[in-house]
Amino acid sequence: MDHVTALMTGPEFRYRLKQASVGLIQVGGFRDHGPHISSGAEWALLDEYVTRAVQRLHPYILREQPIVQSVGERAILGSSPETLKASIGDLLTKTAELGVPRAVVLSASAQEHEVAQTAVEGAKLKAKVLALFEMYPKVQQLEGEETKGTGNAYLTAQLMHIRPEMVKPDMMQYANASFGVSGDPKRATPEVGKLIFDQTFEALVAALDSFMRE
Repeated sequence: MDHVTALMTGPEFRYRLKQASVGLIQVGGFRDHGPHISSGAEWALLDEYVTRAVQRLHPYILREQPIVQSVGERAILGSSPETLKASIGDLLTKTAELGVPRAVVLSASAQEHEVAQTAVEGAKLKAKVLALFEMYPKVQQLEGEETKGTGNAYLTAQLMHIRPEMVKPDMMQYANASFGVSGDPKRATPEVGKLIFDQTFEALVAALDSFMRE
């Protein structure tokens, strides 16, 4: 386990609370993205972004326990929107009680993002909702492709870059609308994935840094 908060002792955690400006919560579970990428693609992508963001902005970002839930018709072992909303709301309340003044809820899919937007309403601390797909750059190699949707090229390319073992190249030929896949993920490459990931990461860090200063 490499979750930075999980590795802390109780006294270390309490000390970190005194330094933290923002609690960072990742929200995303398992989803059927078609035959070419693993169901945990969004969770893995979020985990990589959050891990690196915490390293970059240490000690001002407190990495909170992830909410491993997904919603929507393609969710695997999914939760209801009401359950996910309650989970986010409860964690925001706990964050406020610990004295952390701000929290960011980060998601990778439109379904969880929509629920998170409702969950932060009335929170007892300053809260912001961010979605990775809203920070993706437009890249020429994927012109015309959507930045969100089931098994899309943006998601596939980034997995090819950070977690290639989660991509099944021999199944790419079947990754089409018949499996509910959005767009044409066959256009994805590791090189494009790195381009997307690097630019999105800098956009995420900038958004977190700006929020800390509000």
